[in-house]
Amino acid sequence: MTSITDYVRNILDKNQFISENLRLGLLNTSQYARDIQAQVEAALYKKVKLQTIVTSLNRIKTELENKIPVKFVVDDIQLKYPISDIVYHKNLDNYQRAASLHSSIGAEANNFFNLIEGNTETNIFVNSKYLPEVLAKFENQKPLYVRGELAGVILKFDAKYMNSPGGIFQVISQVSMSGVNIIEVLSTYTEITIFVDVADSQKVIEILKSNFLNVQ
Repeated sequence: MTSITDYVRNILDKNQFISENLRLGLLNTSQYARDIQAQVEAALYKKVKLQTIVTSLNRIKTELENKIPVKFVVDDIQLKYPISDIVYHKNLDNYQRAASLHSSIGAEANNFFNLIEGNTETNIFVNSKYLPEVLAKFENQKPLYVRGELAGVILKFDAKYMNSPGGIFQVISQVSMSGVNIIEVLSTYTEITIFVDVADSQKVIEILKSNFLNVQ
């Protein structure tokens, strides 16, 4: 028979941000119990006391505290700025234009150029000095979105973390909980790039250095 704690655990499993705040003791369990009380009662088809849900949350908190997550460590942190983000509709012509820009701009040493293809959009991250060149390449097309004054904080890490869940989440949660707005996150085999406003970049670097940088 499924217990109340099992239902509460199922709810938490769908929201890792809440689970991490619970583990760290940052979650107001009484308020969160009120938030999910109706959901728990609907699953059980009966009334459930608020304190019973709070007790379940505290029990799960103890379980989470006993599960020591793999500590995510980065070997290097770099900063690229200023960067602009430009978005266009996705189609073959736009992809070819973006690929041509990548061949010319991205091939130059120390230039930053990232091309992302979604289902309906083509997203370009590039050194802001090349923004006029990007806009000219797309001729009379109006971009869906343009944003400048961004910084790319690049984290380099060991490939072993590819098989360890939660590494990127640890990074994102630390930055988010500091109140910094994350514009975009890109990841490759052993790198994560977090795009934030230039004004927030030093704060992000200090957070990441103090929590994740390998100082050996």
